Amino acid sequence: MSNKIEGLQPRCVGRFIIDAPNGALQAGGATINDVKLTAEQISLQDFENEMQAREVTLKSTRSEFGFQFLFDYGKVRGSDKTRYFISLGEPHEISDGARVIEAYKWDNGYQVSVRIKAFDSRNLKIYDRHPEMREFASNNVPEKTNLVFDLVESAYGRNDEVIPTEPGVCFLGGFLKRTAQRNERINTRFVLADKRDVKISLLTDSGIQEKDTLLQRGKQVERSLSLISGGRTVRKGRVSLQGLEAEEWLTAGETQLEVPGNTFTLEANSTIGSAEAPFIALDMKTGAPSNFEKGPIKAASMSEADAVKLWDAVSRTLRPRPNGF
Repeated sequence: MSNKIEGLQPRCVGRFIIDAPNGALQAGGATINDVKLTAEQISLQDFENEMQAREVTLKSTRSEFGFQFLFDYGKVRGSDKTRYFISLGEPHEISDGARVIEAYKWDNGYQVSVRIKAFDSRNLKIYDRHPEMREFASNNVPEKTNLVFDLVESAYGRNDEVIPTEPGVCFLGGFLKRTAQRNERINTRFVLADKRDVKISLLTDSGIQEKDTLLQRGKQVERSLSLISGGRTVRKGRVSLQGLEAEEWLTAGETQLEVPGNTFTLEANSTIGSAEAPFIALDMKTGAPSNFEKGPIKAASMSEADAVKLWDAVSRTLRPRPNGF
């Protein structure tokens, strides 16, 4: 395997740690109570320039239907190195009650971006023609704005190699300090830099609770394999990990890029899905599209034997982060 990866290095995803290939390209983010969080490495000067440009853009944007576009903007609760904007969202938005709340924070060399949709139907133009509808007006902008601001205050920029020692969730480029709660969804994808059709994805979600475990859904898996050219099972079974009991199913068959490849899946906490034991899905695909490989390709860049070796090396390192919960 030395010609496939240079080694493995611990990476924090959600409230867990997994050893991922060194130098892997990454993508991902978090969704907390419907609020989307992402982070990117950026200098403070570039952050300030981007915020100024964002303000200019939103102030100059006009609704195609003549609605007000920008409703509020400023610093998040007066904090430096933060900005927020509340707008209609898109020029072609057909409802004047739609709102998009976006907030930004610069910390530790990263820009943390937070975004959620909201609605304010108190002053819709339709009331001019149908005033009787006003009694059904609602406004969740204050509530969702507070949610966004709370998350911004708890979010920090984080270098990928940093493993936090306090409770909270890691997402690519960031860390959200908080106790374990429901509705935390974190997804990180690792793509091999020199084999961009090979990707490893780790999803943790405290809001998912399946009726059956992966192996109990075996008939569905086998039915899906029967519909794929060359579809077959490579291996399946239960797996004991550090602090986790999991199940895996390794398959082969034609991929979306129309070449033979592999899809390996591991699940844990499938039927639990709680704040303290979130649903976990680890997937690895070869010969497949990724954020960095759209195709077409002539063949998968990794053999099945090497794919299984990489899978075994990476998947067996999945474990809860100490003090993560």
